[in-house]
Formats: sequence, structure tokens, C-alpha cells
Amino acid sequence: MAENKKYYFLKLKEDFFDQREIVVLEGSKDGVLYVNILLKLYLKSLQHNGKLLLNEMTPLSAEMIALLTRHEIGTVERAIRAFMQLGLVEVLEDNTYYMPEIQEMTGKGSSDAERKARYRRLRSEGKTPLLTDKNTGIEQNWDNVPPVSQFCPPEIRDKSTENRDKNLDKRECVKEKITPPRSYGKYENVFLTEKEYHALISDYPDEYMEMIEHLSAYMVYSGRTYENHLATMEYWKAEDRKREKQEKAGKQGYVYNGRFKEGESL
Repeated sequence: MAENKKYYFLKLKEDFFDQREIVVLEGSKDGVLYVNILLKLYLKSLQHNGKLLLNEMTPLSAEMIALLTRHEIGTVERAIRAFMQLGLVEVLEDNTYYMPEIQEMTGKGSSDAERKARYRRLRSEGKTPLLTDKNTGIEQNWDNVPPVSQFCPPEIRDKSTENRDKNLDKRECVKEKITPPRSYGKYENVFLTEKEYHALISDYPDEYMEMIEHLSAYMVYSGRTYENHLATMEYWKAEDRKREKQEKAGKQGYVYNGRFKEGESL
């Protein structure tokens, strides 16, 4: 079934351009531009009962009006002053521009009502529209069309499928919450997620910056790349500590105690 859309339209009386306010506007310098701006403001205010709003909470400023009406800001400001002097625009307590005449100029409708009006018009002209059955090719009057329920069986929902889709949606939401890696280092080529960055700080509070800068410079110097930068830095640090222990153990493995004399050997 087609969606029933509501819409608003501007109703202008046939003597609109003969009103004193409009005649005064058109007779002033840039008056034709002022009337053009006025009509556009009437249209902008339709959905907000005469208020000039960008959305439900944000009033339109002169700069916004200039952008939306595609006129120079100076022209818009002069036009608004003229509108206020003629009583065509008022300023509310919250600095919102208000079009007091719009209530009498607003028309409302819907796509559903429009279809019904078109159908009634065709019937009055003796041109009752017909529907063609795609299966039989037989045309029939709209008034004789059986309800949709006779053509379409009642919908049977598979709860297991619905639950599965809901779980998939939840997993997708969790994936979307994962923040992308950020770049670090002098050359901005070390990439770490927020979780990895904080883990590095926690494990190596005094060395994490040196580790990042070392990896950053080495990748530029050597042209090498690594799949996981956190794992690479942790591996390097573990190897450094292993070598330090070996060197320390090597130095402590033999200590000269001064008992041997020159020329003696083991």
C-alpha cells in the first residue's frame, strides 16, 4: 500500500500583489527581491505554524535565511527590517522570526486525500478508473475490488528468524563501537587501538614513548612493515631484556679475585 504522506501548501489570494504592504515593498529599492524573499519565508514557515525554524529547536538567523533563499545577507537584513515595519514579520521572545499572516495562508493535504479527490473528479466526469487484474487481464471498477486480505494470506512470522536477525543486529552494533586505530610516533606510522595504547602505557609506563618512537623511526629507515605494532614492540622489549640478562650473567660468570700471579694460567 502506498504511504500516506502529509504536505502543506501556500494559499495566495488573487489580490495578493494588490495588498498595500506588497505594493509598498515592490515600490521600494530591491522591492522585487524583498517580495521574493517574503514568499520563500512563507513557504519555510508552513511546517512550523509560522515560525522560521531550521529544526524544532533552532531559529533561522539572517545568515541562514540568506543561504536558504539564495540572496545576499545585506538584502535579507534590509528585507526583514522592511517586513517588521509593515507587520509582515514579528520577533518572538526567543528571537524567533514569526509570520503572523501564515495561518490564513496555509493549506494542508495528503497523498491519500489527493488520490481520493482525483478518483471523485474522474467519476464526476464519467471516467471511472478501472483496475486490471494481472492474472486474468480483466478490468474491473475500483468499487468492486475485493479487500486485499482476499488476495494475500495472513503473514506467518518465523520467530526463530526474527531472533536470529536481532542477534545479528546486536553483533553489528558491537562491531561499530570498536574504535579504529590511531597513528603515533614522529612519522605517524605506528598504529594502535585505544585499548592497545593503554595496555602499552600500563605495561611500560617509563618506556612506552621510547618504544613507539623507536618502531616509528625503524620502519621509515628500513622500509619494513609489521602486521601488529603492539606485538612487535613487546617482542623487541622482551628480546632486549633477555640480552640484558645474558650480558649481566656473562659479566658475573668470572670474577678475578687477584690470587693468580702474572704468567700463571688455568
